[in-house]
Parts: sequence; C-alpha cells; structure tokens
Amino acid sequence: MFTLLTAIAAVAWVSANTTTPTTPLVISHAKGEINIDGVGDEATWTGITAVVPSLQGAAGDANFGGEFKLTYDENNIYVLVTVNDATPNQDGSSTWQSDCVELFFAMDTNTHASYQAGDWQIRKIASKSQADSGVDGTGSIKSLLADPRFKVEQTDAATGYVQEWQLPIDSLVQGAAFDGQNFRFDIQLADNDGTGNERTAQRFWNSNADNQWNQTTNMGYVKMEWPLAVKQAIAKASSIRIKANSIEFAKMAKEVNVYSITGQLMLKARNVNAISTSALKSGVYFVVADGEKAKFVIK
Repeated sequence: MFTLLTAIAAVAWVSANTTTPTTPLVISHAKGEINIDGVGDEATWTGITAVVPSLQGAAGDANFGGEFKLTYDENNIYVLVTVNDATPNQDGSSTWQSDCVELFFAMDTNTHASYQAGDWQIRKIASKSQADSGVDGTGSIKSLLADPRFKVEQTDAATGYVQEWQLPIDSLVQGAAFDGQNFRFDIQLADNDGTGNERTAQRFWNSNADNQWNQTTNMGYVKMEWPLAVKQAIAKASSIRIKANSIEFAKMAKEVNVYSITGQLMLKARNVNAISTSALKSGVYFVVADGEKAKFVIK
C-alpha cells in the first residue's frame, strides 16, 4: 500500500501547458478529515480535477493516463492521483525507469535553476509499499520520508492504481521563504510497458519540459484559498472576541464593519455588544470595531 496528497477548489478542468500559467490553480481547504488509505473516496476530494495529458517519449500503453486532485489543511498538503494503466511494471535496475508517480514541490515561488531548500522531487513506484526515493535542495529527503506524518498509500485495480499522499507542510518548507499560501507544483506519471528496462512514456500536468526534477522553472503555481497563518479566533484586538457564529466586544461598539478578504463590506452594525456571523459563507474576513481590527475565518 502507498500514501497520497491532494487539494481542491470550484469544479474545473485544468489543461496541460508548456509554460508556467500566470493564473494559479486555487485549491480549497479540506472540508473534513482525509483518511490516507489509497482509496480516495472521501467527499473531501470532490472538486477540481486536473488531467495529466501532456505526453513525452514513446506512445507507451494506449490506455496510459491519469488525473490528480489537491487539498490542504493547517498541517498537510494532500494529493490524490488516479492512474489508468493496466500493465504497471518495475525496472529492476532503476526506480525512475519504473511505473511511478513523481511529485514536485517548490515552497518558495521564485524560479530556481537548481534545487534549493524547500524544493522537492518525491517518487512512488507503483509496485512497492513505500515512497522510494527523491531529491531536495537540502539533502534531507530521508528526513521527510521518515517523518511519521508523511504517508502514502496505494490501491490497485485491473485498469490501474490510486495513490493518496499526506505531506507535512513544515517538513516541505524546510528553509524556504514560504508565504503561507502560495507554492509551485507539478506531477509526472511514468509508464514502463514491459518492453524494455526503460520508461516508454511520461505525462505531466504543467509542463513536459522534463526538468522539474532538478529546477523549478516549469513548475505550475498553486494558491491555497486562505493563508495558513489565519486561524479561527485569532483576534489581535483585546476588545474583540471571535466566537463560532458571532463576534463579541468587551464594551459597546459604536460602529462595526465586517469585510471580505477582497475588501467587500459584508456586515455593518452600530451600538452593539455582539454581531452574528452566521450568514457569512466560508472564507477569510476582517472585522473593524471602533478602529480596532481583527482577522477571522469562517469554515
């Protein structure tokens, strides 16, 4: 069995590009607990599906292809990968020549011509029970794989296999300048159809330049729907108390305004000791009460 990571947003299809997209793939916060069992049947996975259509190399199996999903919470990034390949094979001399899934992360969104801290290539062979190998900018891939929070599980079917990954965010970040919301990502599916000890096809999401294994130039951009630094009830103003469905004030507030993260006025009240937030949808908000400001999240 193997373990996997994933993230989600509004329903959409994402096509492969040969250059980095200017618009990031926006992923949603997980709507519930993800059980890393390689099945991928949680309702949490409902949402964006990104096909992996780019093809590099020989044709490989006619049915070779796949898709992935991403989601996250305050602690982990999750990836769900579904691969269509009825004949996965392992190359006895090389992990990267075998049927496998490779994940690429850069937790600093700058372009790096060579791997630095927070840049990763993590590989999972389709026929083995552990994440097999990988590289990163600090030489600490073993520490990531040894992290008890790191998980990867796989289930097999006649038509292919499914992997689920759980990747601890702080282990991925290492010394990178992660802003708590944006990172770079790509995924590669490798096909070994058994005709020789080598890959016969490769599929990528963002770019088939095939240099993601040692640089971040052609990785795509991913944006979390709200920053990790934002927590429920993190009011910084002592007179503002964030509750599950309301905001309370230590003394009567003469004027209260609640704004969305984009600056849209959502709620307004005067001369109140509390205001209900039950009508707000999931998202990040700011409350301003008599000049004091606090940030809060509706989940």
